[in-house]
Amino acid sequence: MRKFLFAAILAAVAQPCFAESPDIVSTYIDITYDQRGPNFIEWFAKQRTSPEGVAITKAVASYYGVPPEVVNLSTEQFWKGQLQDTAAGQEHRGMLASPAGYQICSAKRDGEASITGPSTLNVAVWRRPDFSGLAWYAVVPTPGALGAGGNWAHANFFVSFVKSDPATWDKYKAKCDPPNTPQGGRYLVLECKGQNCNGPSWF
Repeated sequence: MRKFLFAAILAAVAQPCFAESPDIVSTYIDITYDQRGPNFIEWFAKQRTSPEGVAITKAVASYYGVPPEVVNLSTEQFWKGQLQDTAAGQEHRGMLASPAGYQICSAKRDGEASITGPSTLNVAVWRRPDFSGLAWYAVVPTPGALGAGGNWAHANFFVSFVKSDPATWDKYKAKCDPPNTPQGGRYLVLECKGQNCNGPSWF
């Protein structure tokens, strides 16, 4: 039976979850569906490194023009609790929900997406009353011939969240995806079928 990998790099710093309730929080997510990947626990353990957390903190802080200590990446256990992933055959749907009291601000791709010809991957920022966060849909077909190579869909994102109270949101919304737009929509940040990728766009 074909196996798929869904994985997230959830970079962490050693401090309690949102103890200081910063304006901005962020994490790094790797969306991968691959029949040849190791299981989630093995993959996650190999990627959990503090230098990566420090680098992400600096990058996010620089983008928003805030001191690095303002951007709290929380713990990997916390972000794992925000993730959902469901599969039905070759179709996969996943979500990374905004923390309570926060609204998703941006999802910046890190590097190029890697997707085999028959596979698809759509990733979107959702800013709606029923769900706030990052959502994605992937189709990764099973190879038909015996011994045929595998299929996969893979992309990395830096995902940032801003406090949802109007004063804080208004302060940072110009740097969100999309900028200066009202809350309540779905914004496609990546739409790929094989190596043919489009976006961003409303849908």
